[in-house]
Amino acid sequence: MRPNIGANSGHPTEIGRRHTIRIQDGEGVSDLLGTLTSLTQITKKDGTVTTFEPSQIVAWRAIEELTAQAGRGAPLSLRIAALEELSSITWPGSESFARGGWLYRISGGGSYRSNSVLLHGLPDFADPLLPLDQELELLIETFTSQSVLPTIHLPLPRFEVMDAYLDKCGWKVALDGQVMVADKPTITIINNPTYSAQVFDHPSSDFQLIRESKNAVATMSRYPAHYICLYDQEGRGFAAGRIATHGEWAMVTAFIVAPAFRGQGWSKVLMKELLKATPATKIALQVDQKNAVAISLYSSLGFRHHHDYRFRTWGEEKA
Repeated sequence: MRPNIGANSGHPTEIGRRHTIRIQDGEGVSDLLGTLTSLTQITKKDGTVTTFEPSQIVAWRAIEELTAQAGRGAPLSLRIAALEELSSITWPGSESFARGGWLYRISGGGSYRSNSVLLHGLPDFADPLLPLDQELELLIETFTSQSVLPTIHLPLPRFEVMDAYLDKCGWKVALDGQVMVADKPTITIINNPTYSAQVFDHPSSDFQLIRESKNAVATMSRYPAHYICLYDQEGRGFAAGRIATHGEWAMVTAFIVAPAFRGQGWSKVLMKELLKATPATKIALQVDQKNAVAISLYSSLGFRHHHDYRFRTWGEEKA
């Protein structure tokens, strides 16, 4: 039996699943194992892509797998692309458009993530529509015309070659971060602290007050999410976080505990309340590589490193 991937089958529903495919061509018989990423390509676990002709298939078998753990199963390059897409969807810019494999996200200020070009095409340069230097010039012109610092978002290691090229061209490293993932952990609170939690469907005034920043309110509000605030016995808000669900995944953002309450286990309580607010089974978040305390906290809650990313900027940000 042959798979539903032939030119005349009309059923490209097998794309995205793992297969073993036996090919017979002029050089003999060979076996391919990996994820079917197009009607004529299979991606191996190490990210390498093999192209074949559907007419050369002599046998195939779809691999029935248990539900993959968060951040595992598919080739790394596909997993990175899927998680970066999740982040873009749940933290969107006011303006978003693609040029080849370059996704423009512009919000007129605020976070790098909603004001940058995400590289999401094929390595090494993400398929620019113009010659690379001309595409970079267009990027700079587009961002500066809207008074936004030109910024490129590089998922690593997918775009290490592009990162090295930008470095030679004078693009500065603005932030190094990492994406961490977890299968929805069960968090146990041992000391039963006294607090109350309130769930909002918008970035409420309490939420904004705890975060001490209004720069990202418009961005956060563009995608449905739950906003959690923790209050002490006097009703004072002291911790806040946001969780946005997309399919089987949820993205945690805007996670903060007021300085006076840190080191007392409240981050664990806040994460527990956030996870209660989503039906998702897989959780992702981003953290600055320099924030060793946060990385240690998330690791203790069951999160693990998935991949790194870097923001590079051109020129100087206006005061």
